[in-house]
Amino acid sequence: MTSFLRFVGVMNAAVWLGASLFQLFAVSPFFGSAATRWLLGDAHALGAGLMLWDRFYTTHYLCLGVAWIQLLAEWVYLGRGIPPFHRWALTSLLVLGVLGHVELNRWVTPAHWNRYQPKASAESRASAERTYPLSSAVWMTTNVALDLTVLVFSLRILMAVPGPRFMTQGKFRTPDSLDP
Repeated sequence: MTSFLRFVGVMNAAVWLGASLFQLFAVSPFFGSAATRWLLGDAHALGAGLMLWDRFYTTHYLCLGVAWIQLLAEWVYLGRGIPPFHRWALTSLLVLGVLGHVELNRWVTPAHWNRYQPKASAESRASAERTYPLSSAVWMTTNVALDLTVLVFSLRILMAVPGPRFMTQGKFRTPDSLDP
């Protein structure tokens, strides 16, 4: 059971890290590139990229849920407490994920579509043109912080060496340490 829990944790960390880095370094630049914008038009290329970011948050929540379940299963099965680093990292990932998703749905996406809406009033379009760069920059800063936190958490999970099941490693003594 211990190896299964470790396997689940490592696979989840790998999928989560891969999805985060792929979204940040492959998908976002693709939909923001000049070629894609020329092919699809500014409104549709950037809009498709925003839709994929919305799907990324679904993947983020799924991986976050698996990480919490895996840590709780380790706590129940192994009898160890949840390490403070994992608790704070997962809480930070939850807060950053919800914050990024809310920023995307409340400010970035509506401002994007209002910029290109043909039936929008000139005042609405001008307001969207003013708010889009700032809201997009704040949202991308949140995403970079989210990806860095996923990177740190994944590295910690991938490099962790599981200890003994019921006792700390400091309680084991070698025969040499028994000599006075």
